[in-house]
Amino acid sequence: MKKIQLAGFTALLSFSLFGTAVASPTKQIYVPKYFVQLARDTSVPADILYALTVKESNTKMNNKTMAPWPFTINFRGKGYTYASYAEMITAARRLVKEGHTSFDIGAFQVNWKWNGHLANSLEELGQPYQNGIVAAKIIKGHYEKYGNWCTAAGRYHNPANKAGLADSYAADYCEILRSIQTGNYQRHLVSKTQTYATSTRK
Repeated sequence: MKKIQLAGFTALLSFSLFGTAVASPTKQIYVPKYFVQLARDTSVPADILYALTVKESNTKMNNKTMAPWPFTINFRGKGYTYASYAEMITAARRLVKEGHTSFDIGAFQVNWKWNGHLANSLEELGQPYQNGIVAAKIIKGHYEKYGNWCTAAGRYHNPANKAGLADSYAADYCEILRSIQTGNYQRHLVSKTQTYATSTRK
């Protein structure tokens, strides 16, 4: 998987590396602005969505930081990153042309075979914001069933929990979520004046 130029990442407005505080009655959680808007549009908490992309598509930038990357495909367990939406869609179309439908696409790694029906087209599913909209629908559905965001994330990854894969994923996801909620995740990227408080949401 190739490194991504930080300049290219920050140029994508909806995925700004430098975020904002998500206010709630008892806490502030620092997340990139993209997730704040997505949370408003889907009613899925911004930190829940951010943690999901960190788990699904975190990619090493040239400045040694890690960030979710919107132009990502996972095919047969191998991740491929692309410099642009156009490059990613070209690769996705090639897979479909070759008869492959089971691959994950975008920052949220939405599977085209199983969840493509939630978008109007492959091209739409690959669009950064629409990818988030679809992913939010999926994880929200699992949350409504299980009542726990970590469990919901596990089922997002593996709905049937085959061989305990959902449980394992949920445990890893919960660790990422806690790190984000306490302000410990890549703390060096955040202004020292930013206030954090521990969240009890799970």
